[in-house]
Amino acid sequence: MSRPARALTGLLALLSCAACERCAPTTIAPSAPGADAAATSAAEQAKTASGQPAITGVSPRATSNQTDAPLFVFGRSLGAAKKLHLGSPFNRDLPLQVVDQGFATARLPKDLAMPAEIPEVAVPLVPADEEGMLLGEGVDLVVVNDQGFPDLKAMVATPDLL
Repeated sequence: MSRPARALTGLLALLSCAACERCAPTTIAPSAPGADAAATSAAEQAKTASGQPAITGVSPRATSNQTDAPLFVFGRSLGAAKKLHLGSPFNRDLPLQVVDQGFATARLPKDLAMPAEIPEVAVPLVPADEEGMLLGEGVDLVVVNDQGFPDLKAMVATPDLL
């Protein structure tokens, strides 16, 4: 692997780590003891009981449109989902390989074209059925426009700029 490729790989790893919610600081508001936990537990039980598929996370949270990339999809009741719908500006369905009710995988293709003036876009990922009908809740995936990035090798240095 060339040195620039290793540097880009390291940069993408740092960006995905920086976007991770697990490392983000949290604040805890004072409340009655146990009230918040009971409310959260009741809300989670209601969502699970509905059987509606929901995507609660995706890894990586940011990726490039220049290479195809595997996506790890985390959620609830994913067995009912057969496709992963990429929202605007792509509006495409990808095959979803469900491992179990809480985990699935998909492959993001490298042919996701974006206008050159848009550096990145947050694309909604939503579970879908065989016909492409959207099911449940989704999350956003940040797609960086590396295809529209200027190629620095094509730039020419001139004596007046040195």
